[in-house]
Amino acid sequence: MWIFLNRGFFSLVKPAEKDPLAKRVGLDKLGDYLLVRARRKGDIERVFPGFPVMVDKKRDYHYRALVGRAAIEIVLGNEVRRLSYDNFKNSIKDDDYHDACSGVWTEMYVYQRKHGSVTPRAAKQRRAKKRKGKSKIADYGYEDWLAEREPYNYEHGLHCER
Repeated sequence: MWIFLNRGFFSLVKPAEKDPLAKRVGLDKLGDYLLVRARRKGDIERVFPGFPVMVDKKRDYHYRALVGRAAIEIVLGNEVRRLSYDNFKNSIKDDDYHDACSGVWTEMYVYQRKHGSVTPRAAKQRRAKKRKGKSKIADYGYEDWLAEREPYNYEHGLHCER
């Protein structure tokens, strides 16, 4: 599971029995923990304080910690309760992390365009652009984006049919 907070990015997975960290808690209690992995130094300590972090520069995620599932539930629940921003990317203070999250947003937006729900008008526009050889995101402007947006009912928080 990937978790993007405005103060860090984490990958949470079930720890493998062969993971060196698993020996710290014992195989019989391993199910009570998740392996929290981070790419930036200090993120685990900031969000999950008190859990020892292992650094291994040979792994894809350099920073790792076994964190109790109950602790993760508390931390993430607190994050939800404290959420006060109306735009995730704008709530990120670190410029490099903001740029990384913007890159993820862009990739998921392209994915949505490729696989998500598309209005008939937008699908027709997309097919026409492909025929003209303009299939790259750089050729995709604000008007195109607006045309693909589903109408949103803000009063009830529902997507509506056109």
